[in-house]
Amino acid sequence: MEDILFEIGNKIVTDRYQLAKSIFTLQDESYGKKLKLSRVKEDQILDWRAELIEYIGKALYISDADITHDIRTWAKATGHLAISNGIPLEESFRVLTLFRRVSFEAAMREIQMKSLTACPLDVSKRIDAIIEEVTFTYNGICIGYHSQHQVKDLLTDDQLHITIIPITDTLALLPMTGSIHPKHTDLIMKETLNQCYDKQLSDILFDLSGVSNLDLPTVNSLTRMKKALTYSGISMCICGIQPSTALSMVAQGCNLNGLTIFSTLRQALLKRGIRQTAAK
Repeated sequence: MEDILFEIGNKIVTDRYQLAKSIFTLQDESYGKKLKLSRVKEDQILDWRAELIEYIGKALYISDADITHDIRTWAKATGHLAISNGIPLEESFRVLTLFRRVSFEAAMREIQMKSLTACPLDVSKRIDAIIEEVTFTYNGICIGYHSQHQVKDLLTDDQLHITIIPITDTLALLPMTGSIHPKHTDLIMKETLNQCYDKQLSDILFDLSGVSNLDLPTVNSLTRMKKALTYSGISMCICGIQPSTALSMVAQGCNLNGLTIFSTLRQALLKRGIRQTAAK
């Protein structure tokens, strides 16, 4: 039986480039276009695919322990290279089924052509084990990449600018510009609490006149932020919501109960006994 599996596997190894080329024909058209737009040359992708097919062929006659390390090394290398070169790794999962297909069909052709007595189920199981190992490794890479990407977005998003400006010894202004996403609110809350503590502030004004969007999740996050500040002994109010933004909030059914709101920064300052002096 092992001799037969060696013969089948060796045929797959020998024909690896031909089988790899067939995947280009079988793959989804939209995925093929994305590959062409990436920074990876087609010859490099062909080499990657041929290498995996070679491992699949060898898996038919080499023990799992000997081939698993090579498979994981291949998957990690190609996975990271794909991401760094703009190839969507999530869509590569679907392409893995094509590796199984072309390899299994090649094995069946060899069995039929030479009237071999190999069990198709045994061949299928060995091929599936390789595909599962690659899938598992790719999945780990995807999870790690997206986790890092989300943290990077949270910390370096250039659409949001956070600068607390002291007005009095206890009052400060937080002018916000750009787009506020619910993912930003934890960062805003942390930075606000830290700076209020460092500056010994007790009152903070959120000026949203430069903010282009306020949807329901964001409003809910602002309400949660006010509670956190209140628990820390810090008063918070909002001012400067644009008319177009206000209309959009009404349409979305946003509930502003619990938030202290002023139409302009001037009104918020007047409420606190601070008058702006007109420029002469």
